[in-house]
Amino acid sequence: MRDAATLEELYCRHSAMVHAIVNQRVRNVSDADDITQGIFLKLANKPRSIPAEDAMRWLARVAVNAAIDALRARRHPWLPLTHIVLQLSSAEVTYINQAENERMHVALAALAPSQRTALRLSYFDGLTHAQIAWVTRVPLGTVTSRIRSGVRQLRAALSEPTRLSRAV
Repeated sequence: MRDAATLEELYCRHSAMVHAIVNQRVRNVSDADDITQGIFLKLANKPRSIPAEDAMRWLARVAVNAAIDALRARRHPWLPLTHIVLQLSSAEVTYINQAENERMHVALAALAPSQRTALRLSYFDGLTHAQIAWVTRVPLGTVTSRIRSGVRQLRAALSEPTRLSRAV
């Protein structure tokens, strides 16, 4: 996909999908318009980066990444309220964050790879169940089942008391 006609065809076919993915993530139509336009402008400047096969899946990934980048750029440098209310030392906060982070990684690692992928695409990448079904090429019902069972397993694993919570 290297010529202007192909890029125009790509835009006509997929710009609505790209916009929908971005808008779902950033939840602001104006920002989604700007991000979508930016994606296609970058592609116009680097048309050789577009894969010849499976361009739709590739564009979906580019859209999610661009939306995440925009959200990161918006972040405020405020401390979470829990840090202020609890009045913990920075070492204690670091220890608690590391412990919770470790628990989450262990719980995620215990999931089946298909469940981990479905959860990541849904909760971290912001895709709908239908979009996940399309990206992973599995039926919509299977995606829904994987997400539900994965959430149940995570909830069970993370609700178990830890040494830290028992000590407090």
